[in-house]
Amino acid sequence: MRLAGLDPPFRTKPSETTGMCLVIAQETKTGTKVDWLTSAYYSLGQTEYGLRNFPAAKSAFEKFIGRNPGAGAQLTEARRLLNGELK
Repeated sequence: MRLAGLDPPFRTKPSETTGMCLVIAQETKTGTKVDWLTSAYYSLGQTEYGLRNFPAAKSAFEKFIGRNPGAGAQLTEARRLLNGELK
């Protein structure tokens, strides 16, 4: 596929974005947890898993769980994947 003369890959890989890195730095500096970052780690894990980038999915899900999310379907799914396919 060619788009405006660009050869693939012209999209960036999902990973911790600059915005996520800035928020992590803010959390470290202020000690205040930014709630949406927890959901972002889960979404990143799902994206990487869907792309079959299992090491990145594992890392994102571990960070998600490390942020102590509330009980629910996302936590259950992340644990299931980490204890199974991503072990």
